[in-house]
Amino acid sequence: MIGGALNPRRDMAAWFHSLEKCGWVNRFWLQVFNQEPSLSSSIVRVHVGEAWDPHRIPVTLTEEDARSNGWNPRLNFYAFKEPPAEGSYVMVAVGVARDPYRCKLEVGRHIGTKPGDEGWWEGCVFWVPAQ
Repeated sequence: MIGGALNPRRDMAAWFHSLEKCGWVNRFWLQVFNQEPSLSSSIVRVHVGEAWDPHRIPVTLTEEDARSNGWNPRLNFYAFKEPPAEGSYVMVAVGVARDPYRCKLEVGRHIGTKPGDEGWWEGCVFWVPAQ
């Protein structure tokens, strides 16, 4: 589950449960792999850290980035670096902003393509199975 909060705008990730109990708004579900699949060589491990005040996460393809500078490891999952040739997949772009450092996830579009993206840059992109 991906949830969102405002002031400042940021997203949160959780396994298998609604984030509404915790003061977040549920935004969307991502279908991801919690174990490395043997389907393809284009698999990437996505790392999610966590920090507080305000509660926020980084989503990165580098484990060190989710463990350093005060971040605590929260969860990780596997996705594709690029869409496989067969099947239906959607792109997930991770937007990053500062003051405080935080992220947002957008499905099906790159960061910087819509109003509201001012002050955000694209940190990474990965692909997941369409639901």
